[in-house]
Amino acid sequence: MDRTLEAEMEAARCAARRNRSLRDVFLAAEDAGSVVRLTATDGGTHSGRVSGVGVDHVEIGSDRGLRVVAFPHVVSVELST
Repeated sequence: MDRTLEAEMEAARCAARRNRSLRDVFLAAEDAGSVVRLTATDGGTHSGRVSGVGVDHVEIGSDRGLRVVAFPHVVSVELST
């Protein structure tokens, strides 16, 4: 019974990961206080902590200031704690 429950919980986690939007990823990173490194369509990279998430953009704060990147311009995201 325990193994069945574990398998069902893992399947639910996998389904949730597949259905997460980019906004969901940034909201989770903001809640966790994770450092993100994103690559934009212009080839630039931006690293820092997520300081805000809008409907269509993310705000990345670092010692270099605040960067606002629209979701359509995000190519990749790396997370670290």
